[in-house]
Amino acid sequence: MPGRTLPHLFHNERGEPYRFTPVTNRVGSTLTPRQNRLLHARGLAKNIREAIAQEDEQLSRFKIPKEDADGGICIDVEGFADRELKYESLEDRRMHVELLNVRVEDGVYKATVYLPNDKKDFLNKKIDDYKDPSKDSPPREGAEKGEPRNRQLIDSIAHISRSNLESFWMDARELPRSTTRTFSWEVWLRKGAFDYLQENPGRFGITLSLHKLNFPEREICLMKASFRSLVLLQLVTKAIAGFRHQDTFPSFFESQPASDRAEWADDLARRIRAASEDSPAVCLLDTGVLHVHSLLRDSLSESDIDSYNPDWGKEPMHSHGTEMAGVALFGDLLPHLESTEEITLRHRLESVKILPDDGENPEDLYGYITKESAYRAQINAPHRKRVYCMAITADKAIEGKPTAWSSMIDQITSASDDEAENAEKQLFFISVGNIREDYILDNYLDLNDLEEVESPAQAWNAVSVGAITERSFVDEEDCPWRIIVSACRLNSSSYLRRVVLACRTDELEDFFFMVVSLIF
Repeated sequence: MPGRTLPHLFHNERGEPYRFTPVTNRVGSTLTPRQNRLLHARGLAKNIREAIAQEDEQLSRFKIPKEDADGGICIDVEGFADRELKYESLEDRRMHVELLNVRVEDGVYKATVYLPNDKKDFLNKKIDDYKDPSKDSPPREGAEKGEPRNRQLIDSIAHISRSNLESFWMDARELPRSTTRTFSWEVWLRKGAFDYLQENPGRFGITLSLHKLNFPEREICLMKASFRSLVLLQLVTKAIAGFRHQDTFPSFFESQPASDRAEWADDLARRIRAASEDSPAVCLLDTGVLHVHSLLRDSLSESDIDSYNPDWGKEPMHSHGTEMAGVALFGDLLPHLESTEEITLRHRLESVKILPDDGENPEDLYGYITKESAYRAQINAPHRKRVYCMAITADKAIEGKPTAWSSMIDQITSASDDEAENAEKQLFFISVGNIREDYILDNYLDLNDLEEVESPAQAWNAVSVGAITERSFVDEEDCPWRIIVSACRLNSSSYLRRVVLACRTDELEDFFFMVVSLIF
């Protein structure tokens, strides 16, 4: 627009032209030579016969009568290293043939397929049609012969074998070596299996959660069982489509006596290796941080603690800033508490108290207090790289229009403050706020779409961050709550954290993973 300057927007680089290159998902195009298709078909058919024989052998080993078992079989179909497996053709829902999972191991596609008892010949029929010349398609113009039936599928299969429990492992961590120790698992079941297992837990030596998560093709539940019990369960029922470790519930630590919680914290503190003084930092503009906390003290120097108003003091009266500091430094504490490994940190903390212990700041000073507090951190450590975190918001930003507070954030981040000498651009992360009104829980997603963010999250140059939850189960014992948010879905509201099974630190966990990754 003529005559209008926008100092907070920067466009300093010239563009470079690149030729368009189409994207393709093809891994390779070389197929099995036709003259070898008979040998290839025979090899795959032999694989299937061997898999069925191994299944019968396992039933005999566990002394399970065939009539007491599901009767079907789970097989692993492995592709070639130089081409993509046509796994979509391995499923036929009308015949109850299910594609349970697809994974890539060392560049090779592998698919696990369930074949019901009366459909064990599902693949054999495709293989027979493939090797039978009379089933070939009519030759194309200029070609001597037609295409073998099911060629795209069969020529993409290198090997078929009976699935073992490792075929269903969904975790990046290794499977536990002990086969007899009881572990907690998150188990993905084939549809309809949960009710059967709830009625027959003693048969397999398992403990099942009281609830399940329902999806169109899967049921997800928690299960306590040994690896051997899972092997038995899968051999009899073919119920498992995938499973992974279920981490300890936060309630385990929260329910411990104070002395035990202190021991857990002390053990973790001994394993922490703090970042050096000149490392990048997350600067928290909040209620202040208790820097003598055993988990924070080595990462937050007293010289990096300040307050907008010296009369307030630097120490917090409220826990919010200290809780945020823990999340900013560690992310999710659970795996660190459970582990015995050292934790090497790559960033530090800074704290500037911007809220009084009693009462509130005048609304017309929100922006000024934020600016002065941000500059104080820079004065205290002028050569340190930092990002700012402010998980404090005010009223809704109507239609996203600027407020004095959000405008000041834009001024700080774009270094367009005329009063600041040698100002540098800054990176701010701001929470989008909470839904504070009462609402129907089942409609919270619609409300999140319609509600405005809270000021100053509408600032143009700040990173405004919402929240998701990875907590989708409860500790079953005497729990009156029900789940309304599935794993990795948007949290309904931080004020409903116990209902959605996420405390404040969980809600902002991904926020700080993003902060720390951007520092580096």
